Amino acid sequence: MAHCELEQLAVEEAVGAYCEFRPTNQARSLGLIDRPCTESEMLEYLLQVESSRQDLQRHASELNRLVDQSATATRQKSDFLATMSHEIRTPLNGIIGMTAVLLGKNLGPAERDCVETIRSSGEALLAIIDDILDFSKIEAGHLQLECAEFDLRKAIREALQIVENAAARKSIRLVAALDSSLPEVVRGDIVRLRQVLLNLLSNAIKFTAAGKVELKAELAACSGGECELRFQVTDEGIGMSSEQQARLFQPFTQAEASTTRNFGGTGLGLAISKRLTELMGGCIGVRSRVGEGSTFWFTVKARAGERMGSAPGRVNAEPAATKAAKPFRLLLVEDNAINQKVALAMLKNLGYRAKVARNGIEAVQAVGSEPYDLVLMDCLMPEMDGFEATRCIRSRGQAFAELPIIAMTANAFAEDRDACLAAGMTDYLSKPVREVELRNKLERWLESRPAMAGC
Repeated sequence: MAHCELEQLAVEEAVGAYCEFRPTNQARSLGLIDRPCTESEMLEYLLQVESSRQDLQRHASELNRLVDQSATATRQKSDFLATMSHEIRTPLNGIIGMTAVLLGKNLGPAERDCVETIRSSGEALLAIIDDILDFSKIEAGHLQLECAEFDLRKAIREALQIVENAAARKSIRLVAALDSSLPEVVRGDIVRLRQVLLNLLSNAIKFTAAGKVELKAELAACSGGECELRFQVTDEGIGMSSEQQARLFQPFTQAEASTTRNFGGTGLGLAISKRLTELMGGCIGVRSRVGEGSTFWFTVKARAGERMGSAPGRVNAEPAATKAAKPFRLLLVEDNAINQKVALAMLKNLGYRAKVARNGIEAVQAVGSEPYDLVLMDCLMPEMDGFEATRCIRSRGQAFAELPIIAMTANAFAEDRDACLAAGMTDYLSKPVREVELRNKLERWLESRPAMAGC
């Protein structure tokens, strides 16, 4: 059979198969419903299909290129933010840490006022950096919640301790009213819960000239082991109109333009709190009237632990007293001279003594030459970083496997914490390190550990 006859036969078979199986809407679009297909119409249709297929391939290739380009840009942005966060947090650790140490000394009124101004400015800068980083991660969909057991009342106390100095400077009384039905232990993200609490408490203190700020916490509902927790922060501050309240939870927005001039801030804190509460299965809202203060509330969901609480319903936020010297031996691994001074001064205030290793190599040598009860480990250091040093220490046997190693680093992303734990570290502290947070970590890992290193 001639080539042209074969080609003609193939076309006829294709036309027959097409006319038998084509969808009605496609046939109607070509005007082929009540009449047979012609060879030219079928060829035109096949050419259109092939052209469409080639267009789809080109679009798919372009889409893949754009996706790859976007992923590269996202990684570059994340790397840039991580680097900038580390570089800014390192000097801030020195500023905030050393001002905290100075404020523990006997300063005159004028000197104390100067130091307080330095510290409040440093804390304000840190808050701006944290807001920008968190908002960037939320917008990119990279913020992931953790799920671990934690002491709920302790988390509330820690939040109050962090803001108590700011309240004391304005003679504002902090009060916490905790419902006796609250679970003592819950499973959730303690860092993000505390972040929302701190944002609302800080705002309440910022916008209150004098009076009281009260935090209430209660168990709103509990079913099948899942609890809905409700928190409420009430202040006696300037209050807001209904129009101002409607704009509150939008990014980069405050109640009005004069608010930024008078009180500062990026306008991101409440927007971030809204996203976080939603990620934790809850919501957030506000009730307020001009001149009569404001009440911010939010709910989150968490899994209940085994123990149920029976703590007193109302407690005042009191700063924890500095304890006597502790019989524990600590190793501080830190290459930055300023950060060494800050950490050693904080440890001294808390009653601990520590030796210093300037990099991972010195840390491994120090742990191998004499016993330590706990190691505070920086991550980014010359010669050997904290991750490799931790792996080397853990590889030395069972006694070293149980040694508490707490990361103390300016890398503040969740993935940085995960990297620390994956390397074998026991816990994590981000810089700037606050004395109350350092104390809580040390007490957590040393209170049940005998002081085997001696005095």
